[in-house]
Amino acid sequence: MSLTSELASPRSPLTAWCERTFAGTASVVEQIATAVREVRPIRPSGQVPARWWAEVGGAFGQRVADLVQPAPPYYALLGLIHAKWASPAWAHDQAARYPSHRHLTGDHRARALHLRPASASCRSPALKPAGEPEKT
Repeated sequence: MSLTSELASPRSPLTAWCERTFAGTASVVEQIATAVREVRPIRPSGQVPARWWAEVGGAFGQRVADLVQPAPPYYALLGLIHAKWASPAWAHDQAARYPSHRHLTGDHRARALHLRPASASCRSPALKPAGEPEKT
């Protein structure tokens, strides 16, 4: 099942999770819909390669992700390492500069690209948001 189909189903566990996690989303969606109702989409003139849509979608997705959680573009940085266009040390340093990782120190900073601030990995004290008390 596609992600779009999954999210369109009111009985989907993913839809239920999104409704709990992203409370207020319906209001934001309505505000956006109202703001762009009279705006005509900008489309390329003529034929474009099929990958163009994926590239635009990827860039847009990264911008939205940065607004939600300004975390490093993990796979882009790992891709640079794999292609040997960047060193692991450089990529970890870049990851450590993102707002989600700026508080890392020492060894955690040196492996920042492998640390994710997602709820599943927040048990790590290294990724504890600043000001949040330690959980015991």
